[in-house]
Parts: sequence; C-alpha cells; structure tokens
Amino acid sequence: MLMPEADQPDADLTRQAPMGDGQPGAGQTLGPPPTAADAAAWEALYQQGEDGWDLGNPSPPLQAAQAAGELPTGRRVLVPGCGRGHDLVYLARRGYQVTGCDIAPSAIAAAGERCRSLDRRVRLICGDALG
Repeated sequence: MLMPEADQPDADLTRQAPMGDGQPGAGQTLGPPPTAADAAAWEALYQQGEDGWDLGNPSPPLQAAQAAGELPTGRRVLVPGCGRGHDLVYLARRGYQVTGCDIAPSAIAAAGERCRSLDRRVRLICGDALG
C-alpha cells in the first residue's frame, strides 16, 4: 500500500515486539524490520512465533473486496508474502488460480499443508518476491 508522503513512517522508527495476543508490546522494540533479502530473519520470525501479522484467517480487506464484487472472478492471482496461506485458500475456494510466494520456508510448508486439497488451484514458491 502506498502512503502519502506525510503519512510515511520515519526511517528511524522501530517495530514493536508482539505480545502473546499478536498485539505490539508497549515499549519493547526489535529494531528495524528485516529486509526481504534476509530470508533467515523472516524464517526466524516464523520459527519463534513472532509473526503477529498472521491473523489465522484471510485478510479482512481481501474478504471485503471479494464480498463487494470488486475482484474479477476466475482470474490468476499472485499473493506475495503469502505466509501460511490463509488468503490462498480463500481465493482458491472461490475459483481463482493462485500462486503464493514467501521467503520463509516454514511459512511455505504451512501454506502447502493448508492448501493440500486445493493443489490444482494453488502453486507455491519459496523465494524473495521483491528480489
């Protein structure tokens, strides 16, 4: 998502450590987020359960866009940073041919398990979608 220049975060901000409920912990910082090129850092976040962005369900904006008829049907969809595959399953069950890409091997493995019954409609790639 592109943000207006005035709304962009300062370069020196740090991300907050998630608490057990996935919410940022007050005052705890982890430093700048890892770059997409740093596969080991992303993998470590998944392995340590520090993936507070994983809602355990498809993303609400995706669900809202699909429910409002804003997504063309029967198309191919790329989901960069697909994580554990919640959006992949949601889209594949609605007739889309889906390709999911994530840099973290454990995320792709979890997405593969989640998408096992949808294998003809879902393709998974473990790699850097930005590099």
